[in-house]
Amino acid sequence: MLYASIKIGERWLPAGYIDLQMPLMMCKPRHEVFNHPFEHPERAIRWERWDQHAMKDYLNTIVRIGRIVVSPELRGLGITRRIIKAAKSFSAERWHIGGMRPIFMEISAEMLNHIDFVSSAGFKFIGKTEGNLSRVLKDMQSMARAPGGEFGMMSLQRKYFRTLEDYCKTLQISFDEGLEALRRKIEQNQNALTTGEWAILRSVIRNPIPYYLCPMDDYTAKYLREALKAHPPTEDSPIESPDFSAKSMQISIDNLSIRAAYRVPETRSTKIIMDAFGLRGDMIYADIVQNVSVKASNGNIIFVVGTSGSGKSVFLNALDPDKTPDGNLTVKRVGSLTHSAGWLRPLRDDIPVFEALAEKFTPEKAFIALSRVGLSEALAFIKPFWMLSRGQQYRAMIADLLLRNEEVWLLDEFCSDLDPITAKIVAHNLRKQIIATGRIAFIAAANHTHYLDALRPTKVLMLRSGDQPAWLSYKEYQNDFLDQVG
Repeated sequence: MLYASIKIGERWLPAGYIDLQMPLMMCKPRHEVFNHPFEHPERAIRWERWDQHAMKDYLNTIVRIGRIVVSPELRGLGITRRIIKAAKSFSAERWHIGGMRPIFMEISAEMLNHIDFVSSAGFKFIGKTEGNLSRVLKDMQSMARAPGGEFGMMSLQRKYFRTLEDYCKTLQISFDEGLEALRRKIEQNQNALTTGEWAILRSVIRNPIPYYLCPMDDYTAKYLREALKAHPPTEDSPIESPDFSAKSMQISIDNLSIRAAYRVPETRSTKIIMDAFGLRGDMIYADIVQNVSVKASNGNIIFVVGTSGSGKSVFLNALDPDKTPDGNLTVKRVGSLTHSAGWLRPLRDDIPVFEALAEKFTPEKAFIALSRVGLSEALAFIKPFWMLSRGQQYRAMIADLLLRNEEVWLLDEFCSDLDPITAKIVAHNLRKQIIATGRIAFIAAANHTHYLDALRPTKVLMLRSGDQPAWLSYKEYQNDFLDQVG
């Protein structure tokens, strides 16, 4: 077990861990890809075919990732890749079984059906494991006739057998009737299982799961590449990543001005004020935003700052082509708004977060979007929106933005209500998604000094009540303002 920690301020906090194990004994996709001659130029490792003799001699040239976990609050920062990199270095230098150091690393997991968290660390999809769907009925029948055996595969089958026995006792049916129910469920579809049946039989049925291999030196990388070319996986990679990219676009608006107008009511109270201060007329005007020209293209992050009342929210609203200005506001600009605009919005809170997104966009897309924003924790998936922490809620809303495919994101009071650490992580993930998908983002917040270094906007627009706006680069804003405040 390798443990990773991260230093934040003066404190070291847990970041995650990886559990290294002995390799799988039997693995069909590995047998197929290794069934090609291999001879390492620097190690006494050689086989013509991956048969019983080769497995006996060289199985321990593989180290297995049994489990990898990243702290939920730190997901989406690339920590998984760093942990795997450290595990590969450790394995090459320290890990051994009987003095044999590994030259390959393997991993197989159900989660890899939904989230590919290993390809970026050098792993290659080899195929899917066999599972036991084709033989579980025969195995259970054999166990019923002779339920002995305590070790290895037989020990695992005994565990399955006892689970099926418990299932039959719970329903008060014979073992043969239980086998028949299991057969029907396998042949029809596992999705036909009731919740109760699924809870019990899930530990008897093993579905095929993705299997990945990672070469640990240049020679094994070349061998694996050539072996996969000669014998490609019989299945496609389980994950087809949806395209969240925005079309190529630019925003070009000149002389955007927003003026507020208010007719003062003729009441006794207002007359007292008018007389006391010598005011004349019945209209009050306020120039909220004056002559702002905006030019932005794919991947740009425009951060809008200003004191309370400087017009940040009104400015964002003026960039949404679907929003009608308040009756008291007059918006003038040169240039049209042809983009679609998306805002952060809460998800449904009467069903689990994952279900809320899966209903609208499919489970496959929901899995990938939530993973990309760093919300890939099982408990977070099955909680309703209101039960999530505020940082998790931001992540879920950003995933929703990704799935909705609007071209311009408008985020008001972004992360103002988060603690500094969580705000930095959320801002970092947001920035990564904006750049990766080619969105244009306009982000406004009065309270932003605790995360702006993680967001690193393209430009900063300073709005000032009753004065001309100012455009600054992030570095200029950091030097002229943030350093003074800090």
